[in-house]
Amino acid sequence: MSGMPLEFQVAGERRRAALWLPPNFDPGTRWPLVLALHGYGERGDDLEHTRNGLAQVLSDRPELYSAIVALPQCPGDRVWSWIDRPWAQGQGGAEEHVDALLETVLSRLPIDPDRVALTGNSMGGFGSFLIAAQGVERFHAVLPICGGGHPEEACAFGEVPVWIHHGRADDVVPAAESERMAAALRDAGATVRLDLHDGVGHESWDRVWSDPAVASFLCTGRLPGS
Repeated sequence: MSGMPLEFQVAGERRRAALWLPPNFDPGTRWPLVLALHGYGERGDDLEHTRNGLAQVLSDRPELYSAIVALPQCPGDRVWSWIDRPWAQGQGGAEEHVDALLETVLSRLPIDPDRVALTGNSMGGFGSFLIAAQGVERFHAVLPICGGGHPEEACAFGEVPVWIHHGRADDVVPAAESERMAAALRDAGATVRLDLHDGVGHESWDRVWSDPAVASFLCTGRLPGS
């Protein structure tokens, strides 16, 4: 992936995130920001998460995303945001890492603060739901992939559009997780779209992030057809 490491501090601890700039980057322009949260297997501090997922899409098809993209790495002993699931037991949330990275990127780069999108896959899909619910006013679009969240927090999303993706054949995180969140968001009057992909298992994220409509949504905050 064409990009650079960005250093930031979390409670005195030095952390790094991968930062990607679009091919036509102009420092005199204010850009959208896409904040992408990786899955459980990419935790650590070695930036190995930049070898797959959205990072790989950016490497293969850089023309898709007219935005700055920040890809933080969750510490190895944490999850993006805790939820009552077996894989998250005994591990704290890393919300302050996301907060610190967002503050750093907004202060150092020419980003439009009204055009910040949050997306993620698997553990990052859960993180997208959970972190957005804790401060949705920071985001203009949310796109969780094969994740889940707390349906009781659906009222926190307000008018921010949420586009949910999940493979129907997912045997790691059941599609019912996304279906429950979509139903709760609709009941709360939120703007939500759910796409369930037939014959697709857990690793649905490459096809989702490679979709020009998804890239446009993350950059503009407008759902297709809206």
